[in-house]
Amino acid sequence: MNLQELLEAFPEEIPFNEAAEIIKDFPEEERRKAFEEIRKKQHGFWDDPEQVHYYSEVHHRVPLTGQHFRELARAVDPKPGETIIDLGCGVGTFLKFLLTENKTQQLKIVGIDYSDRALKKAKERLAGLTQGIDIKYISQDLKSPLPFEDNSVDKAISNWAIVYLSRNELKNSLREVKRVLKEGGKFFFSALIRGGARKHLSPENLGFLISSVLQEPGATFKALRFEKKCRSYFPEYSLEELKGMMKEAGFEILETKYTVVGKTATIIQKA
Repeated sequence: MNLQELLEAFPEEIPFNEAAEIIKDFPEEERRKAFEEIRKKQHGFWDDPEQVHYYSEVHHRVPLTGQHFRELARAVDPKPGETIIDLGCGVGTFLKFLLTENKTQQLKIVGIDYSDRALKKAKERLAGLTQGIDIKYISQDLKSPLPFEDNSVDKAISNWAIVYLSRNELKNSLREVKRVLKEGGKFFFSALIRGGARKHLSPENLGFLISSVLQEPGATFKALRFEKKCRSYFPEYSLEELKGMMKEAGFEILETKYTVVGKTATIIQKA
């Protein structure tokens, strides 16, 4: 398979993980070009008005994901005076849960995302929830160095965000998160993972999945299509791979929990 054929087949016929294996055998210049074109398609995916609409209006209505957002927001448990960064904040869905589940004020919150369209939507959605909150938005790709001083952040969150970076980019990004967190600061990391659902589709989880479909059939089926697209456009890592990279970056893993019937996992770690 040549470069042109690969790019035409990605991501509908050849998902990212498979494409990355094929690209390894390309000459250096073709490898660079392949990843450059793939990155353009990935950026286009997140900046697509259809995806912005889905994430702002539909995603949180799915009982499975709504429960995940609420549990993660409660786990973050913000305290007055803390600085919290949301890496890949998108349209502000998680931040909205964070601010509604926790009534803490006197916080400094920074949302980072490369999609200006998504950041604009986030500002609109959170406008009425930020009284007593110093909130800022930064337009930046997460593979770039974070614009914060060393040891300046209390808590960092990545909810289905930086995991979409390639392996080396993800390793660099994890080191950046470790750099900016204060000693003992916490990093709340959640991601779609490879192989989790098969291991954790218990009768209880299966019942919850069926209940989700019955409660919000339209939203649930849209969520399943969204998941399929994410697994095609972006890298998939196993939980073991992610934990290995986090330990390599210097984090101490405090807790690991499968969510969304095993499709995703949340890893809470300490700098």
